Amino acid sequence: SSGINAEYGDVSEFCEDSVHLFIESCYKGAMLDMVKENFRYLFTISNKLKVGWLMKECEKFYSHTVKQLNNNSDNAELAFAFEEAEYQTMAFKKKTFQNCLDNKLNSKSLSPFRGDIIQSYLGDFICLSKSKLELCQAVVRSDHHILVEALIVYLEEHSDKVVQTVKNCEWFFKNTYKDFMKKNFELSRRLLCVICAARVKAGSNDLEFILLAIDRLFSLELPLGYGRLQVGNIDSVQACLHFKVDDEEPMIAVNPILLCINSPVIKSLVTDQHQNILEADDFSRAAVECFAEACYTGKPETVTVDNFQDVFKMSHAFKVDWLKKKCELFFSNYVDTKFNQSCNYDDFVFAVDLALFQMEKLKEGSFLSLIISAASSNILPSTRTKYIQQYLGDFETQSTCKIDICIALIRSDVCLILESLIQHLQNPEVKCLNEKSRYLLNKLDLSVCFRKKPELRKVLFSALRNLTEVDREDFRLILELCERLSETLGS
Repeated sequence: SSGINAEYGDVSEFCEDSVHLFIESCYKGAMLDMVKENFRYLFTISNKLKVGWLMKECEKFYSHTVKQLNNNSDNAELAFAFEEAEYQTMAFKKKTFQNCLDNKLNSKSLSPFRGDIIQSYLGDFICLSKSKLELCQAVVRSDHHILVEALIVYLEEHSDKVVQTVKNCEWFFKNTYKDFMKKNFELSRRLLCVICAARVKAGSNDLEFILLAIDRLFSLELPLGYGRLQVGNIDSVQACLHFKVDDEEPMIAVNPILLCINSPVIKSLVTDQHQNILEADDFSRAAVECFAEACYTGKPETVTVDNFQDVFKMSHAFKVDWLKKKCELFFSNYVDTKFNQSCNYDDFVFAVDLALFQMEKLKEGSFLSLIISAASSNILPSTRTKYIQQYLGDFETQSTCKIDICIALIRSDVCLILESLIQHLQNPEVKCLNEKSRYLLNKLDLSVCFRKKPELRKVLFSALRNLTEVDREDFRLILELCERLSETLGS
């Protein structure tokens, strides 16, 4: 005892019985009464004092104990095997016990039960030590799914500890596991689902951490399609993001993690500006719910004619590109179905209004191209002309974009729009050209109109001649019209 104290200091960490047992064994040259309860002490003393024969006795005892393990072994036996292997690696940088345990767990008798055994040993992921994790990683070899499944089961049972658990599992984000998750969709789906169910406040550091962890762990391809988390299915009001649609109605609670994954705009609002309430009074309640569910499921399953326009607007406003493409496909199918000889005015207006929105707000013309193609091929010319005249109405009150759409849709029948302009100019109360009149005179191909209806040329210039308050700008425009017509039609 004094010799141990002289070289290694205090031996109070060892119980008195173990010290006496060690000394007596040294006297007799044989190990006496080694059991699990005193094994750690004897193993430590033999290693520190380099008592070679006693170290071998400890290794024999451990090996014999591990060989006795089976699928019916109790938790104490399993804990002894794992803890001593972990201790040897951590304290003495040796892996004799680890290799012994590895061989046993991967034997025919225990291999089928490895997952349950390791899951039981891991216990609380929040308190996991690095040495325990490294031991488990070693004994599962290349079967990474065992640790992933253990983590998933733990998170499913402890949804309130998701953030703390992920923070403690930095080891999981190494490239080995990221590559593994790419190849195992089902496990990836399950793990992402439980992580996305974490109760984190919008704008909190925890939310930023979870989003970063997801980005590091998963190679996300939108849409996710990882299952449905129903709108409003959040336990704590403080732990989620809300859409405010109307002051008179309850706000819509949504999952901030999934919406941030899908929308860079929402991510910025929540993480950079720390907003937990998003104003959505420009959209219908049904559209907001549809938008949120689409972000959860990866499928806009509840899109209808009634909420389509708002869902499409939301996909653009929040930059959810995959949803925008799904909406475009919905619109294409709608036009293919509705634009036929029995097309009614409401269906026509619905489609054209969407084309107008796309052109005015998004500066895109794909919807208009679809409508022009379908209308010219499938709708009777007389029906198309009637609908366009009704849709345009008084051109003085319409936007230039709406006028452009009507000109594009009416195709060769632009004379109808010119006749509307002439009718406006012939009104005695009209003294000069206004913005919309000038726009139409510049936009219409008058030569086409005059070839089709030559009489309109005389009527138009007669109406222009009768204007009494023509300013310099109007005069210049009329001269330019004359020059263009002279070049195309001759004098």
